[in-house]
Amino acid sequence: MTRCKLFVYGTLKRGQRRHDLLASGTFAGHARTTPTVRLYVLAEYPALVEVITAGESVEGELWDIPADEIDSMDRYEGSPYLFARRPIALEGFDPNLLVEAYFYVPTLPLATPTTTCWDGDDLTRNPSP
Repeated sequence: MTRCKLFVYGTLKRGQRRHDLLASGTFAGHARTTPTVRLYVLAEYPALVEVITAGESVEGELWDIPADEIDSMDRYEGSPYLFARRPIALEGFDPNLLVEAYFYVPTLPLATPTTTCWDGDDLTRNPSP
C-alpha cells in the first residue's frame, strides 16, 4: 500500500479534536518546518501560510498515512479552497523526502495573531509580535 508523509500542526495533532482522521496512520515523530512559514491563529483552528520574509519554524507532528485516505483528509481541510495540500520542508529531514502540509488559501487580515505552536484551547502559547 502506498503511503504519504503529512506534517500536521493543528486540529489533526494527537490530543486534538480531529486526530481521529489519522487513526490508520503511523506517528513518525515531532517535526519543525524550516523558517519559511507563519502560523496564524484563527477562531477555532490555525492557518499555515508560506511567506517570503519573516518566516518562522512551526512545531508539529509528522505522520505516515495511507495514500487512499488523502481524499478524506482533503475534504476535512476544505481542499483546495480553504486549505491546499502542498510540499513543505522540515528541519533535520532529508530535503528530498516528500512531506506535505495543508496551507491556508484565503488572504488573512494583517492583524491576525501568529504562534509557532498551536495547542488547541491554548491559542496564545508562544505568540509572535
